[in-house]
Amino acid sequence: MTGKSLGGFFAARGVAGLPRNRRMAAGHAAYIPPRLDGGVRRAMEVGRLRMLIAGAALALAFTIVGVRLTDLALFSGPAGPRAAAAVTTETGPRLRANIIDRNGEILATDLVTASLYANPGRLLDPQEAARGLVTILPDLDFKTTLAKLRSERSFVWLRRNLTPREQFAVNGLGLPGLDFIREYARVYPHGPLAAHVLGFVDSDNRGIAGIESRYDETLANGGEALRLTIDLRIQNILREELRGAMIEFRARGASGVVLDARTGEV
Repeated sequence: MTGKSLGGFFAARGVAGLPRNRRMAAGHAAYIPPRLDGGVRRAMEVGRLRMLIAGAALALAFTIVGVRLTDLALFSGPAGPRAAAAVTTETGPRLRANIIDRNGEILATDLVTASLYANPGRLLDPQEAARGLVTILPDLDFKTTLAKLRSERSFVWLRRNLTPREQFAVNGLGLPGLDFIREYARVYPHGPLAAHVLGFVDSDNRGIAGIESRYDETLANGGEALRLTIDLRIQNILREELRGAMIEFRARGASGVVLDARTGEV
């Protein structure tokens, strides 16, 4: 077939011989998308609307979670729930100032500890929790602990001033309803060496005997260390001498005072 006859052939057929979506327009191929009937169009619109609703719901959910996390991080504090934090700040454990001897040797200081409490309403199995706790903390009584875990209160103390090892073990139980509060424990690095002078504090870090009681308000402010006139080195020498005398003479007790012969200073 010659070029002339081909031209006549296509001229005769026009664009009717080509598919509808590939018709020729002005000598160029133009793509005309297929038309959608009413049912398909409505289905696509409904699907698009559902996707918009789902996206809005997810955005709202993430916003709520973000607000809650911010509230917990900024307002609940690192120690735990607000109620538990209120117990700590309002009723006691406070950072006390150090007590030092005349040479700056620390006689009494505070250490950060963790205290264990429970919210019984969040416990799934109080009996299981009690068994796990008395295994880790043998000084706890099973019946007493179980009674606390079955109470209707939202906050119960279980044990104050845990060691890091004990805290790790309790965390290992993985039980909801158990949590910790950051507190301060009063420690005396030299043991009973100057106990008769220093005294001691109660579970809420309040002085109840000796220097701890006499200067409780000063120490509770947590400011500069309270310096005493006692010399820890001389105190230790005196203690050892008195102990030796007690053993030698089978005495029930002994006491001694060291004075500066030049000034009479104790």
